[in-house]
Amino acid sequence: IEALEVSRNANSKVHFALNAPAAGIPVPTTKIYQKSEIEAGAASPFFESNEKGLMVKLLGLAGARNVFIAADAEECLSIIEEYETDVEVLLQEIIDTERFQEMTVDLTITPDDITINNVRKILFAGGKWVGNYISHDLIMSDSHRKQLINVGNYARNQGHVAEEGTNCGIDYFIAGDEVIVTEINARWTGGLFPAQFLRKLNIKEPAIAFFDTIPVDQIEIMQSFQREYLYGISSRNSFQCIPMGFCPFKMEIDGASKILIWQIVVGDFKSFVGACKDRFAQGGFPIADSIYKEALE
Repeated sequence: IEALEVSRNANSKVHFALNAPAAGIPVPTTKIYQKSEIEAGAASPFFESNEKGLMVKLLGLAGARNVFIAADAEECLSIIEEYETDVEVLLQEIIDTERFQEMTVDLTITPDDITINNVRKILFAGGKWVGNYISHDLIMSDSHRKQLINVGNYARNQGHVAEEGTNCGIDYFIAGDEVIVTEINARWTGGLFPAQFLRKLNIKEPAIAFFDTIPVDQIEIMQSFQREYLYGISSRNSFQCIPMGFCPFKMEIDGASKILIWQIVVGDFKSFVGACKDRFAQGGFPIADSIYKEALE
């Protein structure tokens, strides 16, 4: 029960928004309302003072599936329509991505030490998190490091700590030395596993780890494709693939039966996208194309 309460507090967006400023952690301007208060108009002034709208954050789903953008209170209510009137809704200012770069990182927290691992650039497609750009050349200034360690101390003070070390992810924005922390994920994160793959394989090149979909009737083509471009098979290829896993449950997307694939691409991602278009019929690896167009071009 104690461990459950620690997890609830450390992972709660509401708890973090209420308590992080007192710990000296810079966070976006945030207000919390019950759905009934939004219906009564309490949140309208906050929306009116933010012309670009607000982030709407709900509890219970991972990987940005509980995060939306709403232009006004009416759109916010349409997003949360299915929830009960007493649900807590976190409204947060939108960070200017023209100025700030969104990042994520893992910490290892022990009673005596906090270490920073796996600095990653967050990748979005269609407004949703789909993966990470992992590279040794990503920025980590002294001021970034100091603030991230401060967040680790906050998580440890909430009880998120273990003698053998426990993982804590941080989502944050940087602009120069400035840091804004949006949330913490006191658990294993989606970027922890690909970072470990790259470490175990001693890969120093930049890599992109991401989720994508493939039609069920193209699985054999995908297997052949992955064998051809498997990491370590041929250094002549401009890119190489590291398969990490797949979801065995079929999903109906755009009228086709598909499965979810999780993999890393090392090397020229543009060439990977081009090779996918040549090899797969329409519907294969659509997120890779979106990543290239939206995040890398």
